[in-house]
Amino acid sequence: AKIHQQNDQEKPAEPRRRMKRIRGSDARESNQETGSLIIPLEKKLEGGEITSRQFAFRMTGTDGTDKTVYIEPVEGQVNLGSAQFELAYSLADSGKTYTYSIVEIGNEADEEIIYDEHTEKLVVSLADNGQGVLEATPVFYSLNEYGYTVEDPEKDTLRFTNTVRKGVESFELQIMKRIYGNMGNKKDVFDFTIQFFDVDQAYDP
Repeated sequence: AKIHQQNDQEKPAEPRRRMKRIRGSDARESNQETGSLIIPLEKKLEGGEITSRQFAFRMTGTDGTDKTVYIEPVEGQVNLGSAQFELAYSLADSGKTYTYSIVEIGNEADEEIIYDEHTEKLVVSLADNGQGVLEATPVFYSLNEYGYTVEDPEKDTLRFTNTVRKGVESFELQIMKRIYGNMGNKKDVFDFTIQFFDVDQAYDP
């Protein structure tokens, strides 16, 4: 991803690789001009509706980054929200590689939601192309089928999914057993096994 100005003939850069211009020798000497890399984050809430600033995420990095962002609802999609992290760099970062960890800040008091506890990994490599233009290469990661974190060249967004717990209703279950004939003893004790079924699986309370 190059940090450069666009003219009308240039095609727009990909969102995850878009950075502002860092100008030549002045920036090289002062390190005051910076470029920014935007990292998008997507949040899904299964079985519920996302509200403004309902969920928060924290990013920490080997460059000292420690940022928190809040999710805002996506218009027209009640269970989807988004946010973005903005990472600032200068030409002094040329030749460096930074690793970032992104986690959701859970709310233990909220018993209605099952929070996504996985950690997203992001690696950003930076290089000067020799013309005072910084190039940034963000690499996203995913879990493979064996449970290992590996590079995912198709991924360009951090993703988390939460689930709303199903409501539990209480009820009273009464069991009646009839005994017929003279041989029956109404004072005998009988044991019963009760099995409850939830969708495709049964469980024994």
